[in-house]
Amino acid sequence: MNSTEKQTADSSVSNQLLRTNRYVGTMILVMDFMLILGYLVELAKGGRPASYIFTFIGIVLGTLLLSFGYYLLNKTSPYVKYAIISGFFIVYTFAHLTSSRQITFVYIFPVLVLFVLYFDMKFMIFASIVTVSINTLQIILDVMAGHSSSAETTEYTIQMFLILAFAYSICKATSLATQFNREKVAQVEKQQALQKDILDDVLNIAETVTKDADIMNVLMKELEEEITIIEKSVEDISFGNQTNTENIEQQTLMTENIQSSIEQTKQITEDIVKSAEKSMVAVEAGKESIISLKEHSALINHTNLLVTDSMKDLIQNTKEVESITEKIFSISNQTNLLALNASIESARAGEAGKGFAVVADQIRILAEQTKSLTQNISSIMSTLNQNAIAAGNSVEDVVKATDKQTEIIDNTQSNFHDIEDKMNYLSDRIKKIDQSVSDLLVANNTIVESISKISAVSQEITANTIESSSLVHDNREKTAKAYNLTNEIMETSKQVNKYL
Repeated sequence: MNSTEKQTADSSVSNQLLRTNRYVGTMILVMDFMLILGYLVELAKGGRPASYIFTFIGIVLGTLLLSFGYYLLNKTSPYVKYAIISGFFIVYTFAHLTSSRQITFVYIFPVLVLFVLYFDMKFMIFASIVTVSINTLQIILDVMAGHSSSAETTEYTIQMFLILAFAYSICKATSLATQFNREKVAQVEKQQALQKDILDDVLNIAETVTKDADIMNVLMKELEEEITIIEKSVEDISFGNQTNTENIEQQTLMTENIQSSIEQTKQITEDIVKSAEKSMVAVEAGKESIISLKEHSALINHTNLLVTDSMKDLIQNTKEVESITEKIFSISNQTNLLALNASIESARAGEAGKGFAVVADQIRILAEQTKSLTQNISSIMSTLNQNAIAAGNSVEDVVKATDKQTEIIDNTQSNFHDIEDKMNYLSDRIKKIDQSVSDLLVANNTIVESISKISAVSQEITANTIESSSLVHDNREKTAKAYNLTNEIMETSKQVNKYL
């Protein structure tokens, strides 16, 4: 059940409660006023004291005010019935317990009958229990007051029997009425649901027919337009087939030329494949040369490193020789100085020191020669050291150049690998192209055969277009009839639109 149906059901229940509460309240009001009127008649006849009458009227009016006050606050409340019957039970209890007539116990009967309209079994059980309790209390009070004669006992027995029988009957009637009402409501709801489904189906069908008729009308108009176009197209096809026949002949000639070109292309691709294979051989040779060059470069690099180490040793040795020559130079200076001192001492010695002076002069001469030679050696060692340093620098430059050469060789080797990969890829592509050209040659032969078949089919199409033109004319007439039928369907469906 959707929200709209639920709201509708709730609204229906509220309206039913409103009508029932209003009707029951009105009948209770009428009954209370009839009681008031009856007691006023007794007051006029002197059958009841005025104080009792006015007390009873006050109780009646007070309970009416309370009951109807609650009713006015919420007219659709399911508890209004409890307020009304509670007020009436107060009036009933007072009237029944204070009346000298035993027949007053029947006042409750029409009220209980009214409350059957609520179809509430629990409420009727409650009302019946209260009714039985009030009458039981009245009988107990009467017996305690000494009203226990055989006639009164019979009346009490009849009263309790009637009360119990009525209570049971009214509860049973409420149960059956509730059951019958539920079954009736269920049947009505089932019928309503069935009718709703039927109506929905009818409306859906009508709506679908309307939509389909509109669509059919549009389609029929479009079909009529398309048939006109088809008729024109058939004429164009007939004319086009003649042109196609001429074009097919031209295509046959062009296809033969294409076949010749394909054969030439195939020969070229075969030559390219052979060239690619030769290039691969050259690439392999280049790779081997690069490997050999790389090995020689590594050997040269190793030799250069050995030379560098030797030059470093040479530079170190020259420095050591320079150190030695400096020491020799120092010794020669000291020797020269000693020779000078010896000459001076020999001069002092006179004739005895002349021989020693000659020796001293020779020593001085040797010291001078040693000094001169030492200076020459020092100059030579300095030059040799400079040359060794220059040679060492040159060797380092050679090592760097060799490293650069090795790097270039590595790059060249990498490039040869790339060239090899690309040549392999190019070779594969050329082989695929060669295969494609072969397939194209086969396909072109197939096309030549197909064109011959198309030429034959084209002649058949030319004959069929004449027949199609006749069929299109017949379809135009049938379409006109179908268009008229769809208009009739639309007119019929419009008559159902008022229910949508």
